[in-house]
Amino acid sequence: MKQTLFKKRFVISGFILFLLVSVVGTVFAAAPVINDQTFNVAENSATGTFVGDVDPADSATTYAITAGNSSGAFAINPANGDITVLDGTQIDYETTPQFILTVEATNADGSDTATITIDVINVNDAPEISPNQSFSVAENSPSGTSVGTVQATDPDPGNTLTYSIIAGNTGNAFMINPSTGEIQVQTSSVLNYEIGPTTYDLIISVTDGGLSDTDVVTINVTDANDPPVAADDGPYAAVEDTQLVVAATGVLVNDSDEDGDGLTTVLDTQPANGSVTLNSDGSFTYSPDPGFDGTDTFTYHANDGTDDSNTATVTISVSGTNDAPTANDDIFGPVDEDSILNVSAPGVLGNDTDPENDPLTVDSATTSSAQGAAVSVNGDGSFSYDPTGAAALQALPQGGIITDTFTYTVTDGSLLSASATVSVTVTGVNDTPMINDDTFSVTENAANGTSVGTPVSSDPDTGDTLTFSILSGNTGNAFAINSATGEVTVNDNTALDFETNPTFTLGIQAEDVAGATGTATITINLTNVNDAPTDIALNDNTVDENQPAGTLVGAFSATDQDAGDTFSYALVAGAGSTGNGSFQIAGDQLQT
Repeated sequence: MKQTLFKKRFVISGFILFLLVSVVGTVFAAAPVINDQTFNVAENSATGTFVGDVDPADSATTYAITAGNSSGAFAINPANGDITVLDGTQIDYETTPQFILTVEATNADGSDTATITIDVINVNDAPEISPNQSFSVAENSPSGTSVGTVQATDPDPGNTLTYSIIAGNTGNAFMINPSTGEIQVQTSSVLNYEIGPTTYDLIISVTDGGLSDTDVVTINVTDANDPPVAADDGPYAAVEDTQLVVAATGVLVNDSDEDGDGLTTVLDTQPANGSVTLNSDGSFTYSPDPGFDGTDTFTYHANDGTDDSNTATVTISVSGTNDAPTANDDIFGPVDEDSILNVSAPGVLGNDTDPENDPLTVDSATTSSAQGAAVSVNGDGSFSYDPTGAAALQALPQGGIITDTFTYTVTDGSLLSASATVSVTVTGVNDTPMINDDTFSVTENAANGTSVGTPVSSDPDTGDTLTFSILSGNTGNAFAINSATGEVTVNDNTALDFETNPTFTLGIQAEDVAGATGTATITINLTNVNDAPTDIALNDNTVDENQPAGTLVGAFSATDQDAGDTFSYALVAGAGSTGNGSFQIAGDQLQT
């Protein structure tokens, strides 16, 4: 009988247990026997990390890995069979998730082999930024310009990498997309080749959420043309209605170019209240609009031959001078021809203006309108317009319309305006016709139809037709009047007897088509004429025969309408005159 003691090591959940076993019995010599086993180890484990041991044999047994360890990842203790990590860099889950080793145990009696399976436990691998990365970007590149994308890798597929800049970002010149690693310009103004810095060494960090890596990424700023800077100008002083001429360098005097390039100007917008001619050397000529005073502006930009500047504003202050006021034409009315139009202040000044808003007064005005109306204009613009004495206006027929005018000027106390025209609408009304009193004469007993006379008549209303009639005084209907012309004629001459009625006083009427009437008194004086005597009589018409010459036969008598007339008698030829030779007349006596 023989008692044998041996020690056995077990690995249980990370604990290493050593058991001392005593075996009593008969020992027979035999070759070693080892069993297939499976172990596991974390990827990237450090050199010397215990992986497992093969089944023990007797003390004379030696161990060796005979296959499956071509990369040299593992080692086996030849004395006790412990398998440990030899090169942890070769243990990578992503490359080789499992190793199949063949282990041989040998003693004096023989050998045995077993398959040892080692499963690699996947652990998180740190990401890695590719070294020596560099990019370049032109100075003044606008915000958002892509500079380059940081290259990084992670052995663990599917991991999400997050990028950040942790140092070296002077002036916040750059920003990095945390998801893609793209570096972009953040602050364009700090990328200035002339001022610097011209090189940025950015410390970039990449993390997979657990592990991270950092590295330097270099960004070189390259020289580029810097656009010029145009500054606002003015205010320049100008005078109303006068050109402003500004010599070179004009608006360029305060503009700059970082590269020292020569600048020229380009006009962008014209001023609102004038016009400007801008020359390339910065000189300009400004012409204000007539009568404008106040602030005006125009814009321009500078160019260095390559790039344009920002837009700059040029301010011009135009000082005012006293401008003449403006009298604007006016329209008033209507007013009828028989009424006076009175207009209160401001009257004609109501629509007149002065550029400086000076108070205005009427300086002068015509006193008679174009149609002859009387006009009176006051300094405050009030006025009266009287058409009643204007024949042309009084001649307007009823419903007729005419536009009359007069003119005036205004003053602001210093300067006069041009003349303005005031138009007044005048409407016609029906005017009473006019007929003048008159005196005519006609001989008594004038024949019927004899013209006595035509009274003077008129109607102010142009085109009116008058109708004439005798209203009174026409005793015996001695006269008639032509209703169209007003001519008075003898109607019944028997009524014309000077001795009975030497004067007729007729009332005459003229009537227009609207029914308006005018009356006049017409005096007709009869001119007395000699009436023939009548009723010649001889108081004795007998005489004895053979009487001597001169014998009285009888005395003549007669009657005469004309009082006071004396008669003379004579023998005349005619019927019954055969005996005239026997008689003679002496005075009123008939003698032989």
